[in-house]
Amino acid sequence: MGPTPEFLAALRRQRLARVRRMTPEQKLSAGPQLFALAIETMRTGIRLEHPEAGEEQIRAMVRPRLERLRRRDEVALDRPG
Repeated sequence: MGPTPEFLAALRRQRLARVRRMTPEQKLSAGPQLFALAIETMRTGIRLEHPEAGEEQIRAMVRPRLERLRRRDEVALDRPG
């Protein structure tokens, strides 16, 4: 039996709290680790939404979500202000 959704949510909250305390310089140097954490958080969410999904299916669901985030970020960068 794997970790409960409540346990995973508590871990995520702890990790996010640590990230929020980091300086911009620390975040920049931790970029690859933060990206890996974001992907794992996304995968965990997909597992909770689709408990029947296998690893290949989860991987396939991550890709379009990342693409949507990339497009959203590009639009935000194009906005004045």
